[in-house]
Amino acid sequence: MPWLHLVFEAWEDYKQTRKRETKEREQEEREAKKSAKVDLENEAPGDGTDGEDGKKKKRKKHKHKE
Repeated sequence: MPWLHLVFEAWEDYKQTRKRETKEREQEEREAKKSAKVDLENEAPGDGTDGEDGKKKKRKKHKHKE
């Protein structure tokens, strides 16, 4: 059965590839968390924005009644 060793080699290659992809994914997640943390630290508190879209809140103008 000369093909049997090919199956086992392919399985070992598959396991190594999955392990490498998992490590890369974890590294990318750590980098993303680190950059998000840095972004949050650099953000100025109370900068007048209303949320995620970054637009300033509009104030309604009320007329004075006499």
